[in-house]
Amino acid sequence: MPAGSAIQDRSILIECADEALAALIVSDRRLRAMCTRLGERHLAVSPDLLPRFRKAALALGYPLD
Repeated sequence: MPAGSAIQDRSILIECADEALAALIVSDRRLRAMCTRLGERHLAVSPDLLPRFRKAALALGYPLD
């Protein structure tokens, strides 16, 4: 889901540890297409993209709990 696009009816809300991590994720070439930034520390991810998002985030060293 590219930044600036409409959020789907159902999304997974992810809270990042801080604003810098959210910025890093939305600037990563693999992750930015799978999420939309919502505010300073939150991201929305489509449920169907969540497994790919988790794998890409883990590759950056940021596992999702």
